[in-house]
Amino acid sequence: MTKIIFVCGGHGVGKTYFCKMIVEQYQFTHHSSSQLITSKKQIQFPSNKRVEKINENQDYLIDAINELHIDNVLLLDGHFCLLNEKGEIVKLPKQTFRTLAPVGIILLKDTSEEILARLTKRDSMVAFDKKLVEALQREEIKYANEISSSLGNPLLIHNVNDPYDKVHEFIKSIY
Repeated sequence: MTKIIFVCGGHGVGKTYFCKMIVEQYQFTHHSSSQLITSKKQIQFPSNKRVEKINENQDYLIDAINELHIDNVLLLDGHFCLLNEKGEIVKLPKQTFRTLAPVGIILLKDTSEEILARLTKRDSMVAFDKKLVEALQREEIKYANEISSSLGNPLLIHNVNDPYDKVHEFIKSIY
């Protein structure tokens, strides 16, 4: 059975970069939730990061993961909270995380200024402002704590600019 480490954080925090570094060191497999969903659903998400049919998309994610047949650790990067089509922050269903049953959760955080700079550079993102980035990060942390507590899964909150010592200790403790 695949062991999933869920790597989460707001848009632009550096989940993909973080996962690539971890994959190099541990030879884990890495997939992005959004890439799995878009591949399974055969659609592209809008560049403004507003997502329709959030709950339905989670079913596509579960199906896509079940089709992967990974024999080692899967670093799955994604979110606990997203923006719906109206621009409101929405929590993903708890059932998604119960079904995924991650062995651990690593939440990445950074300053709103750095996140905005990454979004602007990567996506030419102008739909986000400092208040929205801060609100998303705050809700992501709050809900990650709630999910971690309800599932009994260990949670590491890691500032992307900090050394990776605690990340390695965390991974070794759940791997």
